[in-house]
Amino acid sequence: MLSPDGEIILRHHKVVPLLPVEHSVTPHNVWDKWIEPYGHSLDAFYPVADTDVGRLGFLMANEGSYPENARGLAMNGAEVVYRGPYPHPHVGNVGTYYLNSESAVPIDTFGGGSAVIDYRGQIVGRHDYSGGSSWVAGTIDVEEVIDKQISLMHEQDIWVAPDT
Repeated sequence: MLSPDGEIILRHHKVVPLLPVEHSVTPHNVWDKWIEPYGHSLDAFYPVADTDVGRLGFLMANEGSYPENARGLAMNGAEVVYRGPYPHPHVGNVGTYYLNSESAVPIDTFGGGSAVIDYRGQIVGRHDYSGGSSWVAGTIDVEEVIDKQISLMHEQDIWVAPDT
């Protein structure tokens, strides 16, 4: 994830491949090699970035199929989570594009099937289909999410000690 200044503020490594389509390993397959450079904290598996719009995290494709991954991000303080698309052939219209002819960084896009969903599970933005690159937008009130989290902690008498 990049900041508005173009700095890398979050680097996510996929923890759940879509087998048998993707032939890759996950941190769990190479645990000892993984924890050497990254450690074994929540940040090593479910990193989040502090931004002006809240604490952001993301799930890549199949990772969103397992609630443990979203819970890991939530436990690490994510307030907004982006779930990336499934790889072809599971979404239909997938393409790889580049910002310009000199760019070495591909941008994967697909034509719809996207939604922005708030903490209550309500769809606040939706885009079902398009013949090419597309996007979806919706408003998430991060302050409302924080207020709800605090309210639930009071109701359930759950408190987490602040970092020291």
